[in-house]
Amino acid sequence: MQRPPIRVFAVIHDLDVEQGDALARDFPFEEVIRDGNAMELEYEGVYFPVDEFVEALTPLVTGKVVAHVDAIDNDAWTITRYKITAEETKTRTVDIDNVMEGL
Repeated sequence: MQRPPIRVFAVIHDLDVEQGDALARDFPFEEVIRDGNAMELEYEGVYFPVDEFVEALTPLVTGKVVAHVDAIDNDAWTITRYKITAEETKTRTVDIDNVMEGL
């Protein structure tokens, strides 16, 4: 079975429930899971507007809210991780085969 070209996983901690619900509605996530103060979002498919999602999420990350977004490109065999805090957003792309050393 062939994997979809794009997989996106986001984990957001301590985000206001209403803000999280609105964010999840604005993007084509297939799964939204709440676990205590964490919100997990998942997508698998042909296209996902990762940059637009990160831009929409970043202003919501204030105070103790933290998030990370993993965008897996199966065609390029890379994973890009966005680590988002109130102070900064860090982005790093690595080869999937080297993911443990790179992220």
